[in-house]
Amino acid sequence: MFILFVGLVIGFVLLMDARSKISRLQTRVNLLEQGGSFESAAPLRVEASETPVAPEPINLELKPIPVEIPAIAQPQITPDRVHSFAPDPKPKQSWSFNFEDLFGRRLPIWAGGITLAIAGVLIAKYAIDAGVMKIFTPWVRVVGGLLFSAGLIAGAELASRHEKYVNDPRIRQALSGAGIATLYATVLVAANVYALIGPFAAFVALAAVTAGALALSIRFGAPSAVLGLAGGLAAPAMVGGMQPNVPMLAVYLALTIAGLAGVSRMQRWAWLGIIALAGGAGWSLWMIVASSALDTMASLSLGGLVLLLAIGLPMLVLNGPRATLFRSATTLVGAAQLALMVALGGFSMLNWGLFALLAAAGQWLNWRERGFAIVPTIGLVLSAALLIAWPDPALSDFVIVGLALALIHGGPLMLSVWKTPPVLQRMVELCGLALAVLMVPFVHYYPFFFHQTPRDMEFAWLSLGASLIPATALALGWTRDDRGGDRRFALATATTAILLGVAFCFATPDWLWPIGLAAIGASILFFGEQAKDVRTQTVAGVFAAIAVPLLAVTGIASFNDWERLAGIEHEITEPMAFVRWAFLAGVAVIFAIRARPGRVAKLAQIFATLLIYGAMAQILPVGLLPLVPPIALVCLAAVHSRIGWPQLAPASGTLGILITAWALWPAGIWLTGALASLGGVPMVLDPNTLTAAMIGKQLLIPALLVGVALWLWRAQMGQVALRVSATGAAIMGIIAVHALYRIGFASALGADFTRYGMTQRIMWEALLIGAGWGLSRGSGTFGRRLAAIMLIAAGALHTAWYTLLVYNPLWATQAVGGLPVINLIAPAFGLLFASVLLIRRMLPDRGERSFQWLIMILVAGFTWATLRQAFHGTLLVAPGVSGAEDILRSILAIGLAVGFLLWGIRTQSRDWRIASLVLLIGAVGKVFLFDASGLEGLMRIGSFIALGFSLIGIGWLYSRQLTHDAAAKITE
Repeated sequence: MFILFVGLVIGFVLLMDARSKISRLQTRVNLLEQGGSFESAAPLRVEASETPVAPEPINLELKPIPVEIPAIAQPQITPDRVHSFAPDPKPKQSWSFNFEDLFGRRLPIWAGGITLAIAGVLIAKYAIDAGVMKIFTPWVRVVGGLLFSAGLIAGAELASRHEKYVNDPRIRQALSGAGIATLYATVLVAANVYALIGPFAAFVALAAVTAGALALSIRFGAPSAVLGLAGGLAAPAMVGGMQPNVPMLAVYLALTIAGLAGVSRMQRWAWLGIIALAGGAGWSLWMIVASSALDTMASLSLGGLVLLLAIGLPMLVLNGPRATLFRSATTLVGAAQLALMVALGGFSMLNWGLFALLAAAGQWLNWRERGFAIVPTIGLVLSAALLIAWPDPALSDFVIVGLALALIHGGPLMLSVWKTPPVLQRMVELCGLALAVLMVPFVHYYPFFFHQTPRDMEFAWLSLGASLIPATALALGWTRDDRGGDRRFALATATTAILLGVAFCFATPDWLWPIGLAAIGASILFFGEQAKDVRTQTVAGVFAAIAVPLLAVTGIASFNDWERLAGIEHEITEPMAFVRWAFLAGVAVIFAIRARPGRVAKLAQIFATLLIYGAMAQILPVGLLPLVPPIALVCLAAVHSRIGWPQLAPASGTLGILITAWALWPAGIWLTGALASLGGVPMVLDPNTLTAAMIGKQLLIPALLVGVALWLWRAQMGQVALRVSATGAAIMGIIAVHALYRIGFASALGADFTRYGMTQRIMWEALLIGAGWGLSRGSGTFGRRLAAIMLIAAGALHTAWYTLLVYNPLWATQAVGGLPVINLIAPAFGLLFASVLLIRRMLPDRGERSFQWLIMILVAGFTWATLRQAFHGTLLVAPGVSGAEDILRSILAIGLAVGFLLWGIRTQSRDWRIASLVLLIGAVGKVFLFDASGLEGLMRIGSFIALGFSLIGIGWLYSRQLTHDAAAKITE
């Protein structure tokens, strides 16, 4: 595992080194092509060839060419570093040459350095385990390891001084790296695993090794630093450091990573510092998780290491535009590790102190540089989470830690919340801190069980104190001109209101909660007016609206208060119900009058209307509640001269909904019977279920009062709204009048449907058509004319469907009266004729042919029913047909045919003549097929003579009419 880790690190370094060389060469080529100078560029390093060649003088003189190129400064190339500068005639190398160069020349040297480092560690461990070094004192053993490391480093120096013979810089780099790794391993094995030297000697040795690593990496280059990094970070694991002495290992890691960070800063090797910090973070996380219980020294040393890795060392590693993001990341990692350390360490005060120190450092970084805004935010979240997760904290410790963290986070936020440019995140964090001041103690100390002592007043004071945090922010921003440009002021106002509302709820009985919250909402409304911030008025509206549902869940019998709105009577009522509803209604009225955003004022009108109705429901008898909305609507309409309908549209619409809601029950009963009657089921209204009082209070009187309000608003309402409202009121009124009519008719004459059904229908139809005729007389508005047409049409449809189709006395058991002619047949057919005639006059030139055919059907039906009544009396469905009645049917049909023909000739209507022919053909067929077969003697002869003369006469009339039509066409 160690070899794999080291191999990965070396591969990364080689890749970065090759990328750097390619970049420098590309820069020089670009400068030469552009005619510039590369004096300021990085020095060009040319590796020596395998076979040394004596240096030759280099002539860099440029030969003249046709294109004028400015003079180029010549690079300074040391002759002893260059053995051959002749260009390769074939710059493109083959794959076999690259393979041999990589695996034959480059990798063996690096592998050798790694092997030497591992060998140094294993030799020291083996010698101690096998007892070979028992004859020597601990100092002699340590010196032996140091001598082996020094020999490797000396070899590196020797290779550097005789480079002309060694001819490869990787050899000195590999030897120096192996020496550094061996030094780390020797000292750590002797001190930490087998305790052969004391802690002080180990610290001195580690410091010396770190200093040597710094010096060697500066002299021999990046590979030495990489090998030192790999060996130094892997040494604790290689020599059995999985059960570490935490203080010693923390100091060792701090010195090692600090040295690497220093080299990274001096040599501008950011990658070295980043890898070192990542390795240190891994070791610190492992020590936090693996150590079950840390003493004071271990906690301090480990906490100091985390702080160093999170705050101190990242400032050395990286600069530039990415430095802020990198430092933020390290700070967040450190905060998470310290939070874990606090949680796993039993939430000791020492661990809390380390965490608070890191939180303060995060605030300092955020204050120093703008890009660290996320750091204190995460710190605040971690602080709240740790305080909530703290199991059974002592009150004194909890207060100390909570106050300290609140000051660390709240102080900088309070000072920077109104800074320019405005940042909403600061206000969000400050408000979140204020809420956490209440919520975190609530989780730990509020008595959730009944046997515990209540602490409502304590939490009321705590919530009141927490509200001072956003209230202070409001006071600091009151004089700023830019506070209304964003949502900071409104957010602080909302948080203050929430905490004040919670404090009020803790300190008062629950039946007062709606009143208190509504009062706070009204206060915010007036406060927003003074602050000239429209957003606060929206906050006030939302906050006051929360009080409405509290009416349903607070109080002694709060649910009964809501049931009274629907007319359900209860013996147990809330004594202060009216006060609660009325106070909220008054607040809603204030919002409706003073709120500036249109949506808030409109919503306030709706709430005010509903709450006023609710307040009246708490004191009025249930029977009078249906009259409250229509009376209120008339009152609104009465003040239309001062307040126009558009401004009162939400309130009037809400009252309309309440009126409709009360009308649903009686209208639903009526509609159920009406729909059943369409299929032939007689409509019967039970006076015990649908009483006259219910119809009057929930349908008729509201419809009349709505009509009065609409008449008062007629000049201000839009035509569409006026017509829709008027139609709804008319429907309610018609339903009420019809229901009262049927109930009154049944109580006066009885509910015998066979005897009185047709009389009841004809009277109702006459009322509808008569009302329509009355509205149609004289000149009127379009609405009056439309209402007349609708009433007449309703009467006509009722007559056509119920009287002449579903319950027609010719096939339904309906009494029409025993007297001939003077009975209900003529009114039944005459009402439909009259209604159609009235509609035709009001809408001329529409449906002329349909009207003519309807008249023909009505005349035929009337004569047939009259003939039937003459033979059967009041019930036309009586069984049996006498011979005389049958003969008279044929004669009647022939007579109607003659009549239709004469009328068609007179009015020049072809439709009437066609109808005459249809009746004639039917009558002739009936006579020949049915009537004649039942007659004998003179009766049969007489019938045929009469039929013959009738046919001749009809033919003669048709002949004259057709001749006249043909002559008229020729004349034209």
